[in-house]
Amino acid sequence: HHDLINNFVFISIGVPSRTNIAEYKTYNSQIAHLAEKINKKHGTKDWKPIYLIKHGVTREDLFTYYHLADACLVTALDDGMNLVAKEYVICADSKKGMLVLSKFTGAAKDLKDAMLINPFDIEGSANAVYEALTMKETEKEERNEKMKAILQDNTIYKWARDFIRNSLS
Repeated sequence: HHDLINNFVFISIGVPSRTNIAEYKTYNSQIAHLAEKINKKHGTKDWKPIYLIKHGVTREDLFTYYHLADACLVTALDDGMNLVAKEYVICADSKKGMLVLSKFTGAAKDLKDAMLINPFDIEGSANAVYEALTMKETEKEERNEKMKAILQDNTIYKWARDFIRNSLS
C-alpha cells in the first residue's frame, strides 16, 4: 500500500529470551536480517518502515507504546490468554487503536471484535493490518469499547477459576 510510505512504522518490541539456544539465536538473526532487507528496499533517506527494539522496556513505556499505536499485531500460532492483546486493548486509544489478533490465541475467544487473522495467510493478515489502520474512528471506538467491557468482566481470576473447573471435569 503505497499510501503508507512515510506514514507508517512497524515497531517490534522483542525482548530476547532463551538466548543460549541456537535456534533462538538463528531466528533472531533472521528477523534482524529481514528487517534490514525490507528497510533497504522500501525505506527512504528520512524514513525506515521497521524498527526492532531488542531489549526490555519498562511497563510504563510499553503501555505508552500501546496507547500511541494505531494497531497492535499479535500473530501467535498457539497461545493461552495472551496478555499482550488484552493489555493493548485496555491501553489503546479507543478511537485510534485496533487489535489485529491471531485466531489461534486464547484471547481471540473473548476479543471477537478484533481483526481476527490466520497468521499463516500472509496476504490476508496484511490486508487486515491495512484495514485496521484505515478503519473509521467510529467503528474502532465501537469495537474497542466492546472488547474493554469483555475484559472488565473476564478478569484473570475468572479465567483461573474457569480453567481449574474445566481441568477437573
